[in-house]
Amino acid sequence: MISGETKQLNDGAMENSDATKTGAQRHTLRDKALLLFATIPIVAAIAGYLTLPSHKPLLDEQFLFSWIGKAPRLEGSSSLSGFFSWPGFENSDHWGPLTHAALLAGGALFAKNVVLFRLFSLGLHCASVALVFAICRGLRLNHGMAAAAAILFALYPLSSQAVAWGGGFGSELGGFFLLASLALYCKLRQSGLNWVLLGCSLVSFALAMAASTNFWFAPLLVLWLELASLPFRKDESNSRDFTQIAIPTLLFGMISAVFVAACGTEAINTPDFRLANIVYLFRDLFLPINQMSFHKYSREYVSAYVMIGFLVPALGIALWRVAAARRVLLVACGWLAIAALPFCGTIMTTTGFYGSQWLYFAAMPIALIGGIACSGISAAFKNHKLPLHIAIAVVLTLLTSGFYLRHLWNSNQSSRNQARILSSVQKSMGIANAKLNRPFLILRDLPARMSVAPAFAPIGPACFDTATGQLRSAPVPEGKLKDLLKQGKLTDISLRWENNLHSFLPLDLTPEKATWPAELKPVDIGYRLSPALPFYKTISMDPTGQNMILETNSENGPMITLTSCELSPLDGDYVCVEAQIDCAPTVVLPSIELHWQTKVHQDFERKERFSYSRVVVNDKQYHRYFLSLRRNGWTTGGSPQVIALGFPAGSKVWLKTITLERGTRDSASLQPETPSAVVQTSARFTPPYYNFPTDLELGLVALPDNTDAIKASFSVENLPTATGALVEVSKSNQPFDDANSNHLSSVTLRTYSLKSRTGSINVPVADLSGAGVYSIRVIGTDENGAYCGMFSDALSYQVPAGRSN
Repeated sequence: MISGETKQLNDGAMENSDATKTGAQRHTLRDKALLLFATIPIVAAIAGYLTLPSHKPLLDEQFLFSWIGKAPRLEGSSSLSGFFSWPGFENSDHWGPLTHAALLAGGALFAKNVVLFRLFSLGLHCASVALVFAICRGLRLNHGMAAAAAILFALYPLSSQAVAWGGGFGSELGGFFLLASLALYCKLRQSGLNWVLLGCSLVSFALAMAASTNFWFAPLLVLWLELASLPFRKDESNSRDFTQIAIPTLLFGMISAVFVAACGTEAINTPDFRLANIVYLFRDLFLPINQMSFHKYSREYVSAYVMIGFLVPALGIALWRVAAARRVLLVACGWLAIAALPFCGTIMTTTGFYGSQWLYFAAMPIALIGGIACSGISAAFKNHKLPLHIAIAVVLTLLTSGFYLRHLWNSNQSSRNQARILSSVQKSMGIANAKLNRPFLILRDLPARMSVAPAFAPIGPACFDTATGQLRSAPVPEGKLKDLLKQGKLTDISLRWENNLHSFLPLDLTPEKATWPAELKPVDIGYRLSPALPFYKTISMDPTGQNMILETNSENGPMITLTSCELSPLDGDYVCVEAQIDCAPTVVLPSIELHWQTKVHQDFERKERFSYSRVVVNDKQYHRYFLSLRRNGWTTGGSPQVIALGFPAGSKVWLKTITLERGTRDSASLQPETPSAVVQTSARFTPPYYNFPTDLELGLVALPDNTDAIKASFSVENLPTATGALVEVSKSNQPFDDANSNHLSSVTLRTYSLKSRTGSINVPVADLSGAGVYSIRVIGTDENGAYCGMFSDALSYQVPAGRSN
């Protein structure tokens, strides 16, 4: 017989057992719910990049995969350090040794299989999405908020450049390790000063810096995470003293300082905080609409404004009712500023989002804000019996993620289309190579979007390797190409891509009518005006007929357009304008500008089809101003149809004659000197060029690996008043913006003064800013340092990696 006391003990044990089972079941359900909420964002990421593996590589990605295949076999003095010191597609990428090692390992594992590379990139992004969910949980957001934020991060359109483009691999890899470091640090904040967690977080942060030093700002984020929690200390489960805050922040800062010191101050992007840059940056962060992918992008902005109209009130409700949302919003705002502002002015945010790969880590605070707005309304009414608030949260999440998904798919589809065009171009190159059997082709009018990085965009006539279809030199030196085409050389390998026909066509090098007269007087100019003279209300002839008088009071200055269909792209070297010009003394550096339209390019622009000359004003004298026609835009852009002459703002012009000068007798002479005894390596990968050629007639020189200086010989003996010369060196991979001009360009890196009329030029490689292609040219100077004549044709020298300062 069981006593009453024993019976009570058994009943209590059974109740405890039932309670334990119920708690275990609840814990199991909670784990399952957590797993479900963590899985949904990963599925969203896969759906957003579903077509990624089928993408063919773009032009700059082909360079990357070729580099991966050749890097282990590179020869020369920098065989080991050469590929580990490559900064990436752009100097601002700041790729580190971890990125290079990962690329080489991927090349060995994937055998340059693009599909496997893209699948690996997608897997890395999915891992980052899981880390975002973990960070949100570490910041004490509930499952719904964390899942919504992770979904928005997975589909954020600006992240597509880091995930879907090979050139963004360094940003994605570094972003993954930085997110892992932050996830570990959030766990550290909950458990107190745990040295194991702190060590793992620091190691992960060091790996992020080893992938790209663009993440130098992360210690500021750790500090901000602590400062933003101060107003909410009463909500923290553990009390953190000064030591627990100072030690991790100091250690993160030390790691960042070591990497920046090792890479130099150039490892830090210098932001440009002009108001326009800040506005563009934050507009594109919150309204990620790629205008190059949407022809009617104004409709997309309208839909975004409608979406924001629902999200802002939802965000306000969440902040009002949920304390965790207020804390996380404060963290997200500081995080966004710390992660995005270093790249202000660096990112081309107005059209195509180039540079958005650097914002991969800045996408998470945007996702945090969106997640709070979408799911915060559900948390605010968690005790409400009706499920309406849950339905509203789900709808807002679907609305925002659907908006992101549409733009993400559109960006990926645009890249696929451009890759198909590149494939067609390179197939045509192979056909041309089979017929011509030449090492390279000179091509123009190729679609710039065949690459993402602007350095690889084939602006103007670019030199391509016919065997691989890779970019070898872009553009070829101006003036040199024109002289060779005049001599009948290179006409068979100089082609134009016709996008409508998807094939190459020969360059148009012939005029339509008779030749241009030797001199145009005011009456002749009047006959060629387009539109006719009566259209111009501010142009008149003086009574003697010796001058055409142009005047205006606007800031644009007077301008005339003339028909020029008599001219050939190979005809003439300068348009010479003889005029007297008066203008307001407030005009800075007054100049005459020359623009032109062709049969192929029926618009005006300031890149290729543009030339200018500084002018002398208010001296009551006539001067002759030379405007160069030795531009590649004139030579290879098709037969000129209309030329336009623009004069300084608010000026009055007495235009006397316009003549066409043939020959470059007033230009300095410059010839390359190459160390022929040195054998060059077979594989040359100096971004953005593959196997840069040496062609002295074209002015292209690939320097050997052991070269310490750029060398050339010059002469200004054909200029009677010249007593010396000035040498101009361009910035890396930036050719001069005006061929054979009489003024310095806008891309000047250095100048050197020479006191002799002939001699040698020796530019030390240590004086240059890094590996790349540098252009040099020379102009005569008199005893007072004033310029005599015009600049010489430019020469382009490739400085290999490892030979710079």
